[in-house]
Amino acid sequence: MLKIDNLEFYYNSDHKIYRYELEAKTSQIVSIMGKSGSGKSTLLDILAGFLKPKSGRVLFGEIDILSLPPQKRPLCILFQKYNLFEYLSVEQNIAVGVDGSFKVTKKKLPIISNILKDVKLDNYQKRELSTLSGGEQQRVAIARTLVMKRPILLLDEPFVALDKESKTDMLKLIKEITLKNNLITLMVTHDKYDSDLIADKCYIVEESENENRLKLGIN
Repeated sequence: MLKIDNLEFYYNSDHKIYRYELEAKTSQIVSIMGKSGSGKSTLLDILAGFLKPKSGRVLFGEIDILSLPPQKRPLCILFQKYNLFEYLSVEQNIAVGVDGSFKVTKKKLPIISNILKDVKLDNYQKRELSTLSGGEQQRVAIARTLVMKRPILLLDEPFVALDKESKTDMLKLIKEITLKNNLITLMVTHDKYDSDLIADKCYIVEESENENRLKLGIN
């Protein structure tokens, strides 16, 4: 269980308060919706340790992950810009997710092979990333994220640049991966289609003059 409890944040240049309350269970996808600039990505940045909240807790089981350094938090995040290395091979791009090194060792090979099966890229190990389509590159980014073996997956609109057919395939893949790996997946999106397709429940950022508050929506 992941529980975001009375989390508050504000930027020093902005008088608006951002308030977050959320609960998510294992094998569940939770969408976070709202207008651009409403604070959706701000929440993911807080969870990942890029921003420090003013108050509140983020409980994963009995542990408040806000007390942990970013590298020790039980989560990984996939951004819109997924920072792959264009002129390296697929297996080198995934290898760096295992231990931070591009070196593909005998120990890493079965890990890479298995994760490529999960993202439907069997036999792509030796392909140079630049030869892959946008959707295939996105699958490599997901594979690199998954080899980190973290129980919480954060998605910051990573499929926004894909066409609808490719995006649908990627969303369905995320659903499959979440269930297979017993993940808790939080998906930031501005597109109701994404939420309706795979989310188990939806939270919406409600905006007012003085605060933006995350509340449980209709899903």
